[in-house]
Amino acid sequence: MRIRVAAVLLAFPFAACSPLGGAGPPDVLLVVVDTLRADHVGSYGYSRATTPRIDAVAAEGAAFEVAYAPMGTTTPAHAALFTSKEPLGLGLVRNGLALSEEAVTLAEILGRNGYRTAAFVSSYPVSRRFGMAQGFEYFDDEFSVDSSRVRDPIWEQLRVEGGFDRDGSATVDAALDWLETEAPASPLFLWIHLFDPHGPHRRPQRFEDFFIGPGMSRREQIIARYDANVRYADEAIGKLVDYFSESRDWENTLVVIVSDHGEGLFDHGWQFHNRTTYEEEVRIPFILRWPERIDASLRIEQPARLIDVLPTVVSALDIDAGGASFEGIDLMPHVHRSVAPDLSRPIFLQRPYPAAKAGAATEVGYGFGVRRGAWKYFEAADEGRRELYDLRGDGTEQSDVSLDSPGRADAMSALIQEWRTRQKGGLAHSVLTPRDKAALEALGYGESPSR
Repeated sequence: MRIRVAAVLLAFPFAACSPLGGAGPPDVLLVVVDTLRADHVGSYGYSRATTPRIDAVAAEGAAFEVAYAPMGTTTPAHAALFTSKEPLGLGLVRNGLALSEEAVTLAEILGRNGYRTAAFVSSYPVSRRFGMAQGFEYFDDEFSVDSSRVRDPIWEQLRVEGGFDRDGSATVDAALDWLETEAPASPLFLWIHLFDPHGPHRRPQRFEDFFIGPGMSRREQIIARYDANVRYADEAIGKLVDYFSESRDWENTLVVIVSDHGEGLFDHGWQFHNRTTYEEEVRIPFILRWPERIDASLRIEQPARLIDVLPTVVSALDIDAGGASFEGIDLMPHVHRSVAPDLSRPIFLQRPYPAAKAGAATEVGYGFGVRRGAWKYFEAADEGRRELYDLRGDGTEQSDVSLDSPGRADAMSALIQEWRTRQKGGLAHSVLTPRDKAALEALGYGESPSR
């Protein structure tokens, strides 16, 4: 369904003498490509031609070489992006929970600063039911049952009413139709969410024929099909870029391209996501482009996180956040090379808290990770697990050295414990309805914990 709310337009905060110069405030285009691993993006070194349009945007701006989602889970990752708060602190520790209205979002901040806000999303986990419409004047989460790839009536112990997802090209077409007929003049904040790399994959034949070759193993075919769907999403982004280039002020558009998480692709025996904190699930692309303020072809060493998007956009636009607090950092000084990169910045990670019935999953209770420098650590107390990896020589986390370096493992664990004490939680809430409960009971499910 689509939602409109009355626009609340305050006195426009920008002036001709502002730091932005005479061009005026830019449009802000945020593209989130669901389930996109950084190492399957051309500008991050991938050898296959999966992302020519994303790569072209990256060539005109800055790419953060080390960037992470907080967990390999859609709704919590998006909540972190829009609020600059950790999922644990938000209480959003798995899919199926909703962001509280008490949280302050990027769309709300931009709206208070004169931006018109619109969103076009492609899957149920980022629909209005989970708080993702907060701050948007126009929100399109219209999914058709007939065109959905996901047909399960129950998802995360919730009954799915209507469709679950839609084709990324259809999402962009809906956005372009709106832009052609109803879009306001600048400044505009537009969020586009594309679901295509997420399984079950569609079969864009022209791209499958390009990536799938004779003699491939089953795993190689699965990876090739994933790559084909990444290319399909990239093509949809191309349509969006072409429109902005032809019909809006593309040179004065701040573009942010990220992912909410990656995909296992059997690197650790697991095809999908939503289960681990290994690199394949949480390492993501993070690209900024704005020719007015960002030089082209920059590679940024500063470790970046999804929670950095909000403070970075607020800083780049030089707008008032209205007293909102952020857990992320402003990355613009690193884009402008005015400060040295802090390579020891700790990056905290979490796997989703398992639901009461998790099928074949073996995970029990909470699991947390942290990367600091080249070292990455994971622990799950309820499973008695501790893992430590040196990413300098083991970038795919195949050799656990926790027993060889117990002191370092202890120090990394202490970082996690200190971080957890700062997370208070409680803002997320269950959206389970009586109808959901009845459907779950009929299927033999019990209600899952909210924490």
